[in-house]
Amino acid sequence: MRIHDNVPEPSNELQVERECVICQGDTTAVVDAADLSEGFTFINENLFPILYPFKANHSERAEQDSQEHTAAGFHFVQWTSSLHDRDWHNMPLADCTVVLQRLAALERKLLADSKELFPVVEPWVERSGYRYHGFVSIIKNYGRLVGGSLAHGHQQIALSNVLPRRILDDWHFQEERGETFSAYLMRENLTDLLVRDY
Repeated sequence: MRIHDNVPEPSNELQVERECVICQGDTTAVVDAADLSEGFTFINENLFPILYPFKANHSERAEQDSQEHTAAGFHFVQWTSSLHDRDWHNMPLADCTVVLQRLAALERKLLADSKELFPVVEPWVERSGYRYHGFVSIIKNYGRLVGGSLAHGHQQIALSNVLPRRILDDWHFQEERGETFSAYLMRENLTDLLVRDY
C-alpha cells in the first residue's frame, strides 16, 4: 500500500522522521548504479508506477491502445544519492554530473528500445522526418506538499507511448505563435507578478 503522508508539516511540534525504506534497502530491483564521492546513485523500477508495459501480444494491443490514446510504458525512480541527506542542493558538482550521466544513459536506452516497445506511431507525432515511438518524462519533486511521499532525494522517469498533454499543448502553442510558451510568458509577465528571477 502506498504511503499517504502529503499533509502540511506541523509548525510547532517536534517532527519525528519515520524510518526511510530506501536507506533500509527495501526497494525493487536495482537496474543501474554508479559510485559517487560518498555513497552511490541508483535507479530502480517504481514500486507504485503510473505506467505499465503492454501485456502479451503487445503489437496488436499497442495498435489498439495507440488509436485510443491509452498510455502504457515504464516508470523508474533515480535516487540521487544513497545517503539520505544528500540531494542536488548539497552534493559536489562532480557527483551531480554522475547523476545526470546515469539519467541520460537511461533516457537513451528507453528511447532506443521504444521503437520495439511501441511499434505504432500516432500520425501527429512526426516532425522533421523523425518518427517518435516513445516519450521520456523526468520529474523532480520534493516534500509532502507536492505529494512526495519519501523525503529521500529522487527523480521519477517515465517512458510512455503517448506524448504528455502539457508537451503537446506547448508544441501547438509554438507552432501557432512562433515562440515557446515560456518565452511568451517571460515577455508578457507583469513585473509586479514576478516572484523570483533565477
